[in-house]
Amino acid sequence: MCSLWDWDLKHKSLILKISVLIASLIVTLSFYFLSLHLRQRSFLRYKEKQWVILGNEVDEVLKKFKGKAGVVIVDLQNGWTIARNQNEKCPAASVIKLPIAVVVYKAIAEGKVFRGQVIEIRRSDVVSGSGVIRKRNFPRRYTLDDLVALMLTVSDNTACNKIISLLGFDYINTEMKKLGLQDTTLRRFMMDFKARDRGFENFTSARDIAEVWKLLYYEKILGEKESRYLIELLKNQKVNDRISGLLATRTIVANKTGLERNVCHDSGIIFTPYGDILIVVLASDFKSFKLAKEFIATLAFLGYNYLLQSGYEPQRFIQRSYSPVSG
Repeated sequence: MCSLWDWDLKHKSLILKISVLIASLIVTLSFYFLSLHLRQRSFLRYKEKQWVILGNEVDEVLKKFKGKAGVVIVDLQNGWTIARNQNEKCPAASVIKLPIAVVVYKAIAEGKVFRGQVIEIRRSDVVSGSGVIRKRNFPRRYTLDDLVALMLTVSDNTACNKIISLLGFDYINTEMKKLGLQDTTLRRFMMDFKARDRGFENFTSARDIAEVWKLLYYEKILGEKESRYLIELLKNQKVNDRISGLLATRTIVANKTGLERNVCHDSGIIFTPYGDILIVVLASDFKSFKLAKEFIATLAFLGYNYLLQSGYEPQRFIQRSYSPVSG
């Protein structure tokens, strides 16, 4: 039978072992978290360096582009921004349908209109250009939700014009100003070239379009459900010859384009496992649409490649390469 003295010695020995184990664990964890902190700081510095390189690459591509361009690129994880000519007003073309869609869902949230509201379209409402409504039989009924989906996914001009008629120019312009859009104005219907020839044009800037995307991404103006719904619609956008032009086939992109006389735009978010990046490029007064689309695709590729590079450990990076737009 163990004496009280023996039991006390065993008890103290056990306590000592536990104390040593705890101390060792504390030291190990301290070294681990210190190492993690230093590694994160080192990685952040590396990522900052890559961001500076991206800015320099963007400048090189801009120098080679024969035309005007407003560019905004945002790392959506930390808010880092590259902005060139971002305040320059440009004819908006169909990219203005993006803020119009946000205004629609803001109006729905405020009870001015309803998602299931039925709107009749007659043959006399139909306009040319992009869209599918013009190919249907008439009269035909759509819900407001349907019209927004068509306006965003196939850039339907007739759908957009019915939405403008429903809400009114004054209301849409007032609400766009409330969104913080300083350079965006809606002054004519889609495809109303007679109004354009009389000096009525829709304008926007790269800064304003970037602001709309950020409001959606960060869910700052609409609720989570509505913001995600619009982004999902924009992931199904059917025009993929600009931002998506040089990206890997299965890359997820939500975007809204614009194409009209002397203007070629694209704006959107590239989603990757390593982070998401916002690309807005509004191009005008260029030599050819082909070169303008290549220009936008190149800038988007640079942003995409930055994400891929900065998503890996530095020692695992591969040398980046790209061909800047010529002409």
